Amino acid sequence: MGVPVYLVGYLFAKNSIDLFSNALTKIQLGAERRYGWGRIQLANQNLEPTNELIFHRWQLNSYDSIRPEITAKADTFLPAHAIAADSLLPSVGNTVKGVIEPLVGRETNDANYFGRKIARARICWLPGSNVEKNAAMAIGNYGIWEGLTKNTNN
Repeated sequence: MGVPVYLVGYLFAKNSIDLFSNALTKIQLGAERRYGWGRIQLANQNLEPTNELIFHRWQLNSYDSIRPEITAKADTFLPAHAIAADSLLPSVGNTVKGVIEPLVGRETNDANYFGRKIARARICWLPGSNVEKNAAMAIGNYGIWEGLTKNTNN
């Protein structure tokens, strides 16, 4: 079809992003040099909490803590996996309705054994699941969303 395709995402840095800016423009996402998603371009380096919506839907509350904190508004959907059940992390409880799946990955701890270690499985809501009530969430490790104990009512 010959139309441009865009992959949009956010990078939250605890300190200044200046350290990464030059390196990020040299990273290419996707397959080979002639096709794939292309190179990374920094569009906005100054998101302000409470004034910005991530992907025009989710309220950015804070990113100056260890993890970016977001409010997932009612009647929207999850853009990423979110913890549905985990003995160590807060889940989003009954605020989400959708399909769950065990999420497992591979980790490389030794360069000689790429992807050999299986990560601990987490029971997650699938991306696209419906958010039925406002929920305070944080973006955790590997981009998995986690519920916060301060869920908002609505």
